[in-house]
Amino acid sequence: MLFAMPLLSMEPCPKAVSRDLALKKIHDIACAGNYGPDDYCDDGSGKIVKSKIGDYREAGPKMFSRFVFRTPLNRTGLHLVRITYPDDKTRTCEIFSWSPLKADLYNAQTGYFSGRFLPISHRMQEHEYIIWAHHTDHAVVFTTWLSNEPAAAARIEVFEIEGRLPSSKLSGLETERLLGLYWEDPNSFPTCFGSEKPNLEDFDIVAKNLCDYLDYTGQNVLFHPAVGYDGPIYNSLIEPRGGMGGKYLPAAGHLDILINRFEERSLKLFPTFNVFSLNSLLSEMNADIEEIKKGKETFNVVDKDNVVYLKAWVHKHPTFNALQPWVQKKIKALVNELAERYGSSISFSGIAFHLNMPQPMYLGGLDSSYDDFTISWFERESGIIIPVDKKDPERFSRRYTWLINNKKEIWITWRCRKITDYYNELAEILKKQRSDLKLVIAFLEPPMPIIDEQSLEWQNGKSLYDSARETGIDPVMLAENPNIIFIKYMGPCDTHKRLTLLHRGKNLLAGLDIKTLRAIDFADEQLKKMRQTDLFGLYFQNRYFETDIGKKEPLKSSWFKSIEWRASAVVPAHDHFMEYYSRGLAVFDPMLITSGGFTTGTVGHEKKIKKFAEVYRLLPVGKWNEITNVHKNAVVRWLARDNKTYLYAVNSGYEKITISIPFKEKRIYTSLGNSPSLQTADSSFKAELGPYELAGWVSK
Repeated sequence: MLFAMPLLSMEPCPKAVSRDLALKKIHDIACAGNYGPDDYCDDGSGKIVKSKIGDYREAGPKMFSRFVFRTPLNRTGLHLVRITYPDDKTRTCEIFSWSPLKADLYNAQTGYFSGRFLPISHRMQEHEYIIWAHHTDHAVVFTTWLSNEPAAAARIEVFEIEGRLPSSKLSGLETERLLGLYWEDPNSFPTCFGSEKPNLEDFDIVAKNLCDYLDYTGQNVLFHPAVGYDGPIYNSLIEPRGGMGGKYLPAAGHLDILINRFEERSLKLFPTFNVFSLNSLLSEMNADIEEIKKGKETFNVVDKDNVVYLKAWVHKHPTFNALQPWVQKKIKALVNELAERYGSSISFSGIAFHLNMPQPMYLGGLDSSYDDFTISWFERESGIIIPVDKKDPERFSRRYTWLINNKKEIWITWRCRKITDYYNELAEILKKQRSDLKLVIAFLEPPMPIIDEQSLEWQNGKSLYDSARETGIDPVMLAENPNIIFIKYMGPCDTHKRLTLLHRGKNLLAGLDIKTLRAIDFADEQLKKMRQTDLFGLYFQNRYFETDIGKKEPLKSSWFKSIEWRASAVVPAHDHFMEYYSRGLAVFDPMLITSGGFTTGTVGHEKKIKKFAEVYRLLPVGKWNEITNVHKNAVVRWLARDNKTYLYAVNSGYEKITISIPFKEKRIYTSLGNSPSLQTADSSFKAELGPYELAGWVSK
């Protein structure tokens, strides 16, 4: 036998029919009832609360207080879990669907937080989510994640879902706007959709489940790493496979399966680069600082402190210099390989760069890249000679000091132009394969709100735009290329994530106000400067609430085996989940919105996303005109296209509002999706909008 390779025969899997969910209830648990040790366990802190809005069970106020209800299933497969909980005070509650199998680990690691800066409704709310269960031994775990903000639940309902997830009205529809899911980590995705076996057959099940989920929620795009922390996680022929990502993915073929399944449903895929290093660069690098001081060339980053970087990690500077031709050659080759391999597929939409600080596709900050090659290039092109001896062993730090004190703006602008030129070359590689392919620049930091030093810099006056330019990213320059999409990071969970670290002993940096973390995402005028083109998108990252408390302090139970590690996405409660969607639309009018991180970004809020999608995706992309002074919490815009007039209004606040739109055009408007009807009143139109609601209309 010369070689062996796996084969997969893929039967067609068209979209499911559009209908209501077919549910069969198998559990209905009143959490305030009395339960024995075969059905319930906790850490001894759980108590029953009788309140005006109803009775419920509450975990203790201490961080990581827990209680668990056993909810055995009659079969494996698709289920819906509905949690009713009291929104009566400040709470930060993790909700975890548990089974003894690893395949179910990331089925649902979710939760809610309320209070603080999110108004409390003082009524019962619901949090329901979908799971693909692999084991019939199932339980729901509730955990307090911030001291004195206890987890609570009033009712647990579990339903079998009959058949597949039904499709939304948008299924199969090609639209200009994209709404979807974003994974930055390359390890958890398959277990979110029903498998942890790295073979082709099981991954095809994952792909079909994902397609059903996207169709059900009205979403139409996926961002997922193709090049992970230390290399490709697909079967590259030019670069060694990375070992830090894709452990639940087939060694070869998973992108092919996704592409084929996405083609069946008219879904879009952006393979993403979330790269700390490449194995080929690690094997070829010169990281000997003494040799570098003597003049030996390096493509590693040399920083302002005469330090050469050896290993990248989160929120630290890149190991490799993005301006170095050898580093660029490696990245270009991978982009070209993916474009050549998948560019003929209409579902393949381009390549995305996930730019947090370790990435070798940008400069990470103004502290980096004072090596001989970069400085010589700058001197040749600028005509500026830096008065530092080229043989001085301390020349790297001295170059930094002189440039910052004398030519800072010229230095920053030159770096931005070089990075933009690099991205233009990458965009051209994609364009040669297909003219509509896009290079997506997803810019995350700085400032990353949970990193105190970065937040403090913003608090002290450094703007979002200036912070981006110091890394080599200039949104104004990038807007020159119609094949580049710019994505801005926003962090709806950042404040709570940082508070969890505070409660675990990591104090805030002196002078930093915790309110700054949220204020960064509400600095509207600064945010608007980041949007320089209609090709603009948003990425809402659900922070990882990580702990090994299950290993350190396991609950005592004959049947429940504690979760040794979890990385849950605890997100804004009930309607508040849509706050960033509505505010993002109000501020930016983005053509692309994604959410996620480590697990499925929209878990627990599928109905809300579907309602939003059925309006958002039907709105054309273009230069919308704003109708001002309608309501302090509402943004109203209109666009003329193809002899029709489109109109949308978005409520960025939590209170219900009535808007009166002084729009002179006398046409009859039909509602998009579930939008309320426009009522004619005198010389204006009136409509009612619920909390964070998007409504849209189009003239007949």
